[in-house]
Amino acid sequence: VKYASLGDPLLSTGLLVAALFFPLWFGFKAYDAFLLGKKRFDLSAKFSATTSLLTGVAILAGLWTGQNAVGLVGLFLLVNAGMTPVFFWYTTKLVRNQRRDTTVVRFGLYLTGLAMIGSVVNQLGNVLLSHFRGVQVLATYGVALTIPKAVQNIMQNLVDVAKMKAANWPKKKLKQVVVRHGL
Repeated sequence: VKYASLGDPLLSTGLLVAALFFPLWFGFKAYDAFLLGKKRFDLSAKFSATTSLLTGVAILAGLWTGQNAVGLVGLFLLVNAGMTPVFFWYTTKLVRNQRRDTTVVRFGLYLTGLAMIGSVVNQLGNVLLSHFRGVQVLATYGVALTIPKAVQNIMQNLVDVAKMKAANWPKKKLKQVVVRHGL
């Protein structure tokens, strides 16, 4: 609303549209954690590849039809928000244990809320930088962070695989590794 009142309806519309899609991204993204926990890396990779492929096809179709930047971002959000519930539904068919623990559900809702707040806080710096220093500085900042973010994503994948491997180790072996590496 603030940006619309300042005469920038494009930015305010984009933020409102993105806000509509955030619940679809975070609420249903639990399927990936479930698949990784069940060591179904094949399905997780297939879901990720399918989403990337469909996003690319949608953006290319948008470029082909002459969509503007808002239309392309809308296509990106639509495809990602549309595929996530489909994969979530498919993953729920793999769940064998139908028992529900209310404390776990409450904790899951708490973590989902933290993830949503974390994403807003994560982007808050970009909004403040753009507002106070201008979009040129924000663009430079974005380019400067491209390689570190790519390295961080690769390292996070390695950490996730290591966590799953270490989850099956006995407690004694975990203690030895912690003592040996000074963790």
